[in-house]
Formats: sequence, C-alpha cells, structure tokens
Amino acid sequence: MQNVFAESWSGLLENKEPVKHVHYKWFELNSLPHNTMPLVNTAISNYVNGIFYDEFGWDE
Repeated sequence: MQNVFAESWSGLLENKEPVKHVHYKWFELNSLPHNTMPLVNTAISNYVNGIFYDEFGWDE
C-alpha cells in the first residue's frame, strides 16, 4: 500500500503501474471516496492524529 501526503505538488501525476491501478487521483483528506479501503482510512487517520506506528490488521 502506498499513501502519499503532500502539501503542494508541481508537475503531472502519472500512472506508472497501469496493471495495478486504473488511475490516480488527489483527494482532500476530508473528502475521500466512500470505497476507500479500511487500511487506507486508518493510515490517514493516524497521520492526521500524529500516530506514526500501527499494527492495523494484525490479530493479537
């Protein structure tokens, strides 16, 4: 999984792995698509809340 957080960006976003991804798109953190994977939602929530380590998905 790849999450990219950027405050600014210049240039074009380009899909270099079309077999893995249909397309890339930028979203505001508070406007993510409804079908965002739980792992991604957790990673973004952790980033926003200053949590830099998590074991999401690992059973105890």
